[in-house]
This record gives sequence, C-alpha cells and structure tokens, in this order.
Amino acid sequence: YSYITSDDHPWGVHFKNSDPLKMYWEKVMNQGHAMEEEENISIETVKKEYMITHLRLLEGIQFQDFEDRFKESIIKSYGCKIDMLFKKGFLDSTQKMLKLTSKGLVYLNQVLLEFV
Repeated sequence: YSYITSDDHPWGVHFKNSDPLKMYWEKVMNQGHAMEEEENISIETVKKEYMITHLRLLEGIQFQDFEDRFKESIIKSYGCKIDMLFKKGFLDSTQKMLKLTSKGLVYLNQVLLEFV
C-alpha cells in the first residue's frame, strides 16, 4: 500500500499494488504499473487521520500547525467533539496546543474513536 499526492489529488491517493511478485511483474510489463486498488482521499479523511495520529503523541496537536495545513481552525472542524472530550477529562489545552490528559491516555482508543 502507498500514499501519494499530486496536483490532481492535493489530499492524496491511497493505492495497493498486486500481490504475488509474479503478478506484480506481469502487470508492470503489460500495463506499466501494478496498481490494483485506488482510493482518492478527501480533506475530511486527512483531517481525521491527522487528529488520530497526532493525539497519540504526548506533545499533542499544535493549533497553528492544524490551521496552516487545513486553512481552518481545529475548533471550527472539531469543536463539539473537543468540548465533549474536555468535559470527560480526556483532553487539555493551552493557547497553542491540544493534548491528552493522563485519563485520556488511559482511554486513548475511546478518544480516537471520536474522530473515526
């Protein structure tokens, strides 16, 4: 599986090449590529993946990084979910970042499911 971006697909494309090596080679020789499956990625999917991968980090999410990448504030994108997770004691923030609390780390999977 691979992920690439291009001018036509600024948020990216996930794709899968053929499996057994023999089939991979035959497709490359006959078609010029071995791509078997392709999925165009939407901005919403990229935002969700960003939230899931960055909340796993102890540093959390820098508000400015999110805004620079998506041209929208994290509160505009996920304000209701973030507010609910704050109320449960799973998230904490400063003026610059959002991160998991100690309780949020314990319930990491439950927190991440909110963004799936």
